[in-house]
Amino acid sequence: MKFIASILLIYLLSGCSVSKSMAGKMPPDFSEIQIGESMKIVNGTIGKPEQIAAMTNGRKLYIYKYEKGRDRSFKETLANGVLSISSLALWEFVPTHNKHMGNLYLTYNDAMEVDSINRYIP
Repeated sequence: MKFIASILLIYLLSGCSVSKSMAGKMPPDFSEIQIGESMKIVNGTIGKPEQIAAMTNGRKLYIYKYEKGRDRSFKETLANGVLSISSLALWEFVPTHNKHMGNLYLTYNDAMEVDSINRYIP
């Protein structure tokens, strides 16, 4: 029984929601992403787009998702820990990270250089 409890404790301490709320995270640096920057540089900086959508003018909108920065939060860590324990670790499978996500919307010109930048932070 102690073995199972220790495995569960290790799992919970390394769990996504608890460890992320304890650690905090710096916001991404968008200083390299400017009008005229190549798609190759953008993708190297923040990764490939999550989605590409067609616009009414025939152009494409490239949607990048990124994790916003956040401070360390004792209350959030405590809540995630309690929910993880009380749900027998099922809480870890709930996508709790979405509230920390933002979207970056870019369009590129024919030379695949950034020609518009918009950020949405919910």
